Amino acid sequence: LNNNNIHLTSPLTSSENMYSLEGLETYSIDNELLTSSFLSDSSYTVFFLWTPWCSDCALSLSTMREDSVLFSDLDVQFVSIPLNLYLVEGRNDTTPEQLEEVYKNTEGISFDYHIYRDSVLNNTLASNIEQIPKYFVFDNNGSLLGTIDGGKETDIQEVRNIILNNKG
Repeated sequence: LNNNNIHLTSPLTSSENMYSLEGLETYSIDNELLTSSFLSDSSYTVFFLWTPWCSDCALSLSTMREDSVLFSDLDVQFVSIPLNLYLVEGRNDTTPEQLEEVYKNTEGISFDYHIYRDSVLNNTLASNIEQIPKYFVFDNNGSLLGTIDGGKETDIQEVRNIILNNKG
């Protein structure tokens, strides 16, 4: 693995779609190569940016655990981006303890993937966030449908509303 293989396209300037995931190529923490084609596995993909030490993130994770039934009628995949996991200069700079912490914190939640926070991914999704946790909701074409600043008991309902408001 090296950072030459991990990239996202630069953010678009269009106000209705700030980010494009076209050309996505990164690795999950299970060493699975993910390209933008994985977005078409479901109608919608929700990226959840968080850290294990963040109390608002813990509230969001708890709400996700309790309210996952809200998505049983929707074709949605969830992707966890724990901001404490790094892929640096072709090395996995994440410790086994950090991985264990991620799995422990997300137990009981149906995340399809956990993705490293690498510098390019950080520059694309996390560069403009002012708080964590943060949700990004994309359709299966990689178009951004909306974002949610997390840490509220209504997070998951707000994510569901973005999907329902964009359902074709």
